Amino acid sequence: MGIVSFAAMAAVVLAVTAVVCKNRLKEQPANLLIAKAPKPGKKIFLERIGFFWKRLSFKYKSSIRNIFRYKKHLAMTIVSVAGATALVFAGFALLNVANSMHSGSFVGFEDSLKPISVAIIIFALLLCGFVIYNLTNMNIGERKREIATLDVLGYRKSEILGYIYREIMLMVAFGALVGVGLGCILVQAVLSYLDFGSLADAEWYSYIASFALVLVFAGGTDLLLSQKILGIDMASSLKAND
Repeated sequence: MGIVSFAAMAAVVLAVTAVVCKNRLKEQPANLLIAKAPKPGKKIFLERIGFFWKRLSFKYKSSIRNIFRYKKHLAMTIVSVAGATALVFAGFALLNVANSMHSGSFVGFEDSLKPISVAIIIFALLLCGFVIYNLTNMNIGERKREIATLDVLGYRKSEILGYIYREIMLMVAFGALVGVGLGCILVQAVLSYLDFGSLADAEWYSYIASFALVLVFAGGTDLLLSQKILGIDMASSLKAND
């Protein structure tokens, strides 16, 4: 299974790399030397829901529109966060199952299941942090001109950080909600395979803790990039060619 997993991962990475390279190499060299212009904004579905859209402040309207403006970032963030959250919930649920079995022929299995559950939670959170760090870093790199413009317009540091982080945390929150649902499916499948325990053994706090921990970890990871956002040079960013 290790060999199969490695081969599948390598195949996916190589396939994605090949597709991206092929698309870039189709372009004219002159176009590749010019910085890509920012994607134009479009009217989104939520704008058509008048009673909801009119009650939102401008900063939230701007954030929601930007989320759907960068669809690739949206998809990558939701998929990555959902996968990490599913693993975090699975770790908590397995820990609950192990704690609920106090006697019987599975005692040795229960004892070994606890450290495994803790390891799953820790590594899933580290995975989430790694993904969020890279996606945020990529987001900042693509939007230097936009961030520099906000600085020139007199936005405070907290407002500039909020502009970027608000979008990311909204995507993370949605991905975490999806991830808890996927985690339930994952736990049910694992326990059915093991013929040990059930999803009903998962405590109510496991659902909340999985969602909250991913949000806290993602938020903490983003804060590490605050200095990079605030350190963007206005002059060089605004002189870049469109």
